[in-house]
Amino acid sequence: MDILRRVGVPEYRITDWRKKQVEIWLSDGREDGSVCPYPCNTVTEADREELRPVMFPWLEITYEEQSDPGQ
Repeated sequence: MDILRRVGVPEYRITDWRKKQVEIWLSDGREDGSVCPYPCNTVTEADREELRPVMFPWLEITYEEQSDPGQ
């Protein structure tokens, strides 16, 4: 997350396959030039339609259950 913040990535996702959820993070610039990341939303299977990117709302991302990578 620190690397993404330093290079100025405005939106990124952290997928937790154990919890079956995706955290959506956004970054805002501050007056001093620094970037402040903050959690925007946590998406689960129940609200999977909210997985759409904030920065690119026309892009469609599906939430499909996959097999456990540890199996």
